[in-house]
Amino acid sequence: MPIEAALITQFMGFVALYYVDVRATKMGWTPDWYRTYRFILTAIVGASIVLTLIGRGELPDHIPGPVERREVLNSGTDAVSKLSHDEEARAKKEQKKKAAASDDRAGDKKEDKKT
Repeated sequence: MPIEAALITQFMGFVALYYVDVRATKMGWTPDWYRTYRFILTAIVGASIVLTLIGRGELPDHIPGPVERREVLNSGTDAVSKLSHDEEARAKKEQKKKAAASDDRAGDKKEDKKT
């Protein structure tokens, strides 16, 4: 399972368990303080998982914003072609990264099957 999917699944599991524990507290199966304890625990774990997901996101080196695009468009057609060339180069770089990552995962799977 990809790491992002595993983290999201884990987050949903903690939320579901919190719901079950709240129901158990309402039925009198656990002490009243347990609901607060589970809320705090779930909030801390949930925040940690969300921060991990944010931290795993890869930010590209530079993405031209609307101001830069306007400046390029005002400066002439040579700059427009340079901007599109830069964007194409960045897209190719991202594709190579993804391909390398998938090759690494495929190699890891082959090694796991051998053992």
